[in-house]
Amino acid sequence: MLQCNGSRILWLNRGIVNSFALRFPDHDHADLALAPGATSLGRDPDQERGLRVAPLGEPALIELVVDQRGVWMNVMPDTWGVHVNGRPIRKLAMLHAGDSLHVEGREMVLASAPSPQPSARAARPRGGDVTPVLRGQGGALHGQAVPVIDGGKANPVLVGATVDMQDADVRVSSLDPMVPLQVNGTTVTTAWLRIGDQLVLPNGQRFLFEGPELRVDAGETVVRAPAPKAMPETDAPQRMRVPWLLIAAVAIAIALLALFWFGA
Repeated sequence: MLQCNGSRILWLNRGIVNSFALRFPDHDHADLALAPGATSLGRDPDQERGLRVAPLGEPALIELVVDQRGVWMNVMPDTWGVHVNGRPIRKLAMLHAGDSLHVEGREMVLASAPSPQPSARAARPRGGDVTPVLRGQGGALHGQAVPVIDGGKANPVLVGATVDMQDADVRVSSLDPMVPLQVNGTTVTTAWLRIGDQLVLPNGQRFLFEGPELRVDAGETVVRAPAPKAMPETDAPQRMRVPWLLIAAVAIAIALLALFWFGA
């Protein structure tokens, strides 16, 4: 059991500082909110294979660091049996919301707040080749990119789910409400995706949502810096330039001629 003094998760504005929590799918325990900074986890002496927030000065198994870039996991020396999504981790790993962590036989899920439904109509970015994708994480589809297509056309790769674009917004839905999906570690039947979100299908296959930032907040204006003004060819600095190489070549020629003429 992980002791966290009954703390409850508090979701903040993801646009300012990402809010994360550790969730325990195999144990009836409150979520542990991860505050910005470092949180160390160590063995719980009162529980077999249990974990707790390590008090200052006590040895830790792992350390989770939350900053503006996301969540980093440091594995302490002499710690074994740490896995992220089934992959063994020995030293350092960058985590994504929705990752499954195993430490000392205890499973934890790094959870984050799902994206709210868009409140304003989004505009598709310029350029027809800009297409968001779902990239496989682990399993048979690791590294493969599944494009998101308009209209929610069925894709046999996405078992048990449909993913479609509505203008520039991307929505994922479960084909069977009784068999939900997971987005960033949260169980859902329908959710809106943002870049960096992690989707887990009912068959366990994981995907990261990758692509450009499609939505622009209402009232936001893109200001482009003016292009530098080209200097006309008739400007004074152009007229004042001296052909130094030509002058040097003439001087060398004169010196050689003088040496040849008077040297004898």
